[in-house]
Amino acid sequence: MTANPLKEFERLREAMLRRKAEIEAELQALEGVLGKRPLPAARLVAPAVPRERRKPVRNAMSLGDAVFSVTKDAPLSKEQILSAVMRLGYRFLDKAWPLEEVSSVLQTDKRFEIVNGKYAPTLTALFPEA
Repeated sequence: MTANPLKEFERLREAMLRRKAEIEAELQALEGVLGKRPLPAARLVAPAVPRERRKPVRNAMSLGDAVFSVTKDAPLSKEQILSAVMRLGYRFLDKAWPLEEVSSVLQTDKRFEIVNGKYAPTLTALFPEA
């Protein structure tokens, strides 16, 4: 690298502009051989294709309600809860991290507590006062 960074930058920029011109000339020559009209430089990139928007996931019940329904009979581990909720047909928002969604519900929802290392509904959730 030279002592002056600005001159080095200008030298590299000029080299890149020359190479760009060479590539464009080669492209026009190839298009001429193939019988196509050369495209303007702005059209060399394919136009963006709009993606189809995914429909949001709709579940019959919330994840908290699904977890409550599978844990009301016996305490379960996170992995057991996940497989039971999936058997119910619950569809997760993030298909890559469903266990994290279950963990989040178990940590934030006051209806659940840890019993001997497994998760179960609290007594107040099982037997609400009338």
